[in-house]
Amino acid sequence: MRILQMTDSRSTAGALAQIFFDPEGATVYKLFKSRHHPGNISQFRTEPYVDLIGRGTFIAESEAYEILGGDADLEAHAPKYHGRVTVEDVIDENGVSVANHYLLDCCYCLDRIVGRDVKRTSLTDEACSAVGAIESSFHAAGIAYTLDASFFNSEQPDKILMIDFATRDVAQVIEDDICQCGEVTEGTHRLLKLQ
Repeated sequence: MRILQMTDSRSTAGALAQIFFDPEGATVYKLFKSRHHPGNISQFRTEPYVDLIGRGTFIAESEAYEILGGDADLEAHAPKYHGRVTVEDVIDENGVSVANHYLLDCCYCLDRIVGRDVKRTSLTDEACSAVGAIESSFHAAGIAYTLDASFFNSEQPDKILMIDFATRDVAQVIEDDICQCGEVTEGTHRLLKLQ
């Protein structure tokens, strides 16, 4: 069990998760936000689904990293995965617990990557070609969702590292279910391994 500290210099936030930097600097923790997080951006019509999307995305991303662990060629294009971690508490800059802002059982640990990440639209033609080959290999291994990925070392196509990939697009699966059925069905819960 871990207690994560939140300071401006050691954490960065995305739409679904927050990255916490280990005090020693070698690893990071990606902790998924709950619907109670003040910075959580719901792209969906019904607020309660935010936790399902976060939990499902955590599972799909963790599964993707676990797939990489069995293949050295694929693993070379992502930060080293250190597994799933349960967080006991999150302490903000004022020393106050903000644990309810997070899904404490939805966290994993990775090696920290130094440098600036870029999205696909900022890649050079040479880097785009290299990313396409990496993505094809990921897809063939069962890592189907790379659309939202970010890339490090894009100036060195043979050393590109990718983050934010998953075995499936959880948000799309849930949104499709809501549009077709008016709710998230039991079948989708099973598909997303939420039961």
